[in-house]
Amino acid sequence: MHAAWTAGTVWTATSHIVAVVAGSGVLALPWTVAQLGWVLGPLVLVGFSCVTYYTSALLADCYRYPDPVHGAVVNRQYVDAVRCYLDRKYVVLCGCAQYVNLWATLVGYTITASASMIQAMKRASFYGLGAATAFYLALGCAGYAAFGDDAPGNVLTGFAFHEPSWLVDAANACVVVHLVGAYQVFAQPIFARLESCAACRWPDAKLVNATYYVRVPPFLLRSASSPPTVAVAPLKLVLRTIVIMFTTLVAMLLPFFNAVLGLIGALGFWPLSVYFPVSMHMARLNIRRGELRWWALQAMSFVCLLVSIGASIGSVQDIVHNLKAAVPFKTVN
Repeated sequence: MHAAWTAGTVWTATSHIVAVVAGSGVLALPWTVAQLGWVLGPLVLVGFSCVTYYTSALLADCYRYPDPVHGAVVNRQYVDAVRCYLDRKYVVLCGCAQYVNLWATLVGYTITASASMIQAMKRASFYGLGAATAFYLALGCAGYAAFGDDAPGNVLTGFAFHEPSWLVDAANACVVVHLVGAYQVFAQPIFARLESCAACRWPDAKLVNATYYVRVPPFLLRSASSPPTVAVAPLKLVLRTIVIMFTTLVAMLLPFFNAVLGLIGALGFWPLSVYFPVSMHMARLNIRRGELRWWALQAMSFVCLLVSIGASIGSVQDIVHNLKAAVPFKTVN
């Protein structure tokens, strides 16, 4: 629920989920499995995949309000669902957590280079997370089997292997192609929110609302029948350029692959993947404090909170350690 889609199917939603979940973090999976071992590594991957699927299903039930199937109010964005089911203070907290996490993910990606939302999102979450989990297990275990405890933080750019060179180059090219598309999935909600805020703040400003049409050669158009012009909005051009430049600058100043990815995942996992979906689920079903379901859901949320805190502390410690020997604009694997 990062953004609204005008149309979609189970398979298009599944492809979006796979594109988002199977990001640049997969390159660190052999290193992750090497730290946990053969037993705990796969169990942790499968366990948190199940938790994420469960909370994603709870979130999908909040797409409509007040009924998940026939509700008249359609929540096309995450914060819209929070606004319907929880207090206003949670909307601010969710918005901050969501957009900071989205932008932080852009930093991580830069380092490495919903009409049918119904029941369809539940199935899409199952298929997408299932495919991503199988891929994670295969890559993580295969990398650990190949390199053992010496598995690098980034299996492609680390010291693991460099031959055959054509295979490494092809794999890095595939990563770039994937991240170009995944980058857009995370960037567009940020652009839309910033542009909407600017339009509300300065409704009469020409720079904010103006649109110009630039003539382009016909062979650049999608079809011959299209007019030979392209719409250019100064606000979008300037604002998106600034965001991308700032994101790239931060990524170059903090080129710590494992530490940054770990911090991004830790900060976004509990609030966005667990806390808000669970809280909205309890509000929607009116689960009272003290009930067995209330205790079970709170226990799951608390355990995930502890995991996020622990991972955040470890990532921050790793970043501080790397900063001591860091060279700006040079990637540290």
